[in-house]
Amino acid sequence: MTGGEGFRIFDVSNPSAPAEIGSFDAYGNVLDWATDGRYAYLAEGYAFEIVDISDPAHPVFVSRLFNFDLNARGISLVGRIACLSDPDRYYSGPLSFVDVSSALYPAAFALPKVEGRFHATASRGNYLYAIDYREGELKVFDLSDPKQLRLAGSCPAPAGVTGMALSETRLYASGNGKVHVFDVRYPGSPRWESSYVTAGTAEKVFVSGNLIFVADGPAGVSIFRGRR
Repeated sequence: MTGGEGFRIFDVSNPSAPAEIGSFDAYGNVLDWATDGRYAYLAEGYAFEIVDISDPAHPVFVSRLFNFDLNARGISLVGRIACLSDPDRYYSGPLSFVDVSSALYPAAFALPKVEGRFHATASRGNYLYAIDYREGELKVFDLSDPKQLRLAGSCPAPAGVTGMALSETRLYASGNGKVHVFDVRYPGSPRWESSYVTAGTAEKVFVSGNLIFVADGPAGVSIFRGRR
């Protein structure tokens, strides 16, 4: 969990009574995070940090990288590549990439920036899913060859998306009081399938099994049953 200038770790083995077991004082305001199990990767605007969470009760700083070309507010992992985006509702910029093969020495990756206005990203396997506000598209990028970036597929998508999450066959994109569902069984041919209207603003979305949890602004948390 993020908030202010900190990163907090909770034990949720008992979902009805989550307990904080560890915390880390980040360099800046932690806006988003991703993990591969051993490390947590923190997007902090112009800073990017890697934290060792192999002992969740005692997270340890590993490294930090400054990225003044992008106000990184979103992050997804594709293999050993961290994909940074700025999912601000009113302004967002291109995607940037960081090679995290060495946690001690993260480095800006030698891929060209992906121009566009990307509000949100999600990843699975070698594919990165990103919604381009400027072109009104969901774009699927293939990063199976880390030396290249290939557009695998795309389809029309709504504006205002601020959160994305993946199930086994669907992508859920939240924003502006709705959750949009895309069929991504075939990454080269994604397609819009349906939309849910939520009770609030639908800021972020998370998937667990066939349940869709929406951080719904003033409406709290909304829960939908979706497809796997």
